[in-house]
Amino acid sequence: MMSFSNPFSLEGMSNALGKLYQKQEKAYFAIAAALTGLGYFLLSLPPLMTIIGIFKVLGGISSATTFTAWLSVLVWIVITAVAGVITFAMLCSKTQMPSGLGLKEDKAPRLHELITEIGQTYETPKIDRIIIHDHYQLEMIAVPRFGLPLMKTNVLYIGLPILQTLSPLQFKGALARKLGQFTAQHNRLTHWIYRFRKYCILYQRSYNRNKSSIYTPLRVFFNYYTPLLEALTVQAARKDELEADMYALQVMNDSELADVILRLEVCNTFIKTKYWPKIYAMLRKSP
Repeated sequence: MMSFSNPFSLEGMSNALGKLYQKQEKAYFAIAAALTGLGYFLLSLPPLMTIIGIFKVLGGISSATTFTAWLSVLVWIVITAVAGVITFAMLCSKTQMPSGLGLKEDKAPRLHELITEIGQTYETPKIDRIIIHDHYQLEMIAVPRFGLPLMKTNVLYIGLPILQTLSPLQFKGALARKLGQFTAQHNRLTHWIYRFRKYCILYQRSYNRNKSSIYTPLRVFFNYYTPLLEALTVQAARKDELEADMYALQVMNDSELADVILRLEVCNTFIKTKYWPKIYAMLRKSP
């Protein structure tokens, strides 16, 4: 039986853009880039309106002589006040850092040597923090320091199970994929979209955790915009992930890279479908 999705739902729009990507890749990326650019514009709008509003109010007060002119000043005072409150909230917001154990250079000198070696190949930006955690995940994350993604902390997020299931050469290949992707020497457009998706997810989580009313406009914005961005830029994110493989080929051959990808997928599937379900079942029987 055939199923039809609502063309105006997130799933329907995602499917439509997926078909567009297959037929007209440039048109798809134009839409994905426009949606990402819209997000940046909307985030920069409150500070911009605050600055414009201040000049409008000061200029209007000095030259207002009619009722209409004073009404215009009043409107701009309201706009400036609202934009100023949102801007203040953005400046005060702090995105939560990923949880885990911080790893300094003296604790893992060989890992830092490996990162430096790979970084020289890709000209990787400075890594501010290395965090070890317990998930099967290897990720390079740019964490915004406040409500605008202008200043950020670059975090290398390494799951201990990754280190336990990969050989040194395989880990080097997996790490090269992520560091090369983050550098984005050859995939600037897709990674610009991919990285902004990550920013929005971090912002959404951060504002949803903070229930203060001052963050309500930002909370509402990201709760609506982030799912829309994720649904409509799926193909761009997938292409960015695929292009990450090209970076790994600079430090290993194709058969070695295939082995890395296969091992990552097999181990991840085993942990999710076999290991943790069995652990949880054992805990239910013997807490």
